[in-house]
Amino acid sequence: MNPMHDKPRPMPQGSGMWLSLLLTLSAAVGFQACGTDSEAEPTVTIVTPANGTTVVGPKVKLQVKTTGFTYAVAGAGKVSAAQHDEDAVSGHIHVFLDKPEGLDADAITDLTKYDTTTLTITTAGEHYIIVAGADAKHGDVESMLDSVKFTVTLP
Repeated sequence: MNPMHDKPRPMPQGSGMWLSLLLTLSAAVGFQACGTDSEAEPTVTIVTPANGTTVVGPKVKLQVKTTGFTYAVAGAGKVSAAQHDEDAVSGHIHVFLDKPEGLDADAITDLTKYDTTTLTITTAGEHYIIVAGADAKHGDVESMLDSVKFTVTLP
């Protein structure tokens, strides 16, 4: 007998209910696994300037990318309705130029509304930027930290 030409066997009576249940459970587990992880840590990444690049100053564009984060002014404790995301941390990003991250007073600026700003760097040579996230009540967001080293040339 050739298995390629055998007729399919009929399913045992009542097996359709089990098959339906199995497919429903598989789909539910699959959708749950594909969902977003609401417990993911917020992140910040410096997009520009890129690490190891040379840029022309004195005006240097700084752009960051965040995940799980919305901008809010320090101490405000809330964000605009347009930015509101139930699972996101709200706050701001401290920017440090040629200084270690730590004291908020050493930050040269805070990103409180936008992910891009222009820094004025008047000294040619190697520099580094550190960005560090803070929540709306000014507490550190440990998972939001990035740095780049780059060279500035002046015209």
